[in-house]
Amino acid sequence: MNIPAITPSVITKSYRLLELLAVLEHASTNIEHAGGGENDAANMGRSIGFSIGLALEMASDLHDVLEKNAARSEA
Repeated sequence: MNIPAITPSVITKSYRLLELLAVLEHASTNIEHAGGGENDAANMGRSIGFSIGLALEMASDLHDVLEKNAARSEA
């Protein structure tokens, strides 16, 4: 696996990914609530929200690691 150098650009991109995933998670919650009860739209919203939530956690962890590594390399 080719791992890119940790640059300010990489950290910025990881932060933008976090922002995008947060927006998508909010949208999936809106789909779930718009669907009302136990129907296809509500189930789809929950499923999308769960998947995006996991991706958001992973992206957040990645962002933290990138920031820590960048701080170490600057020291």
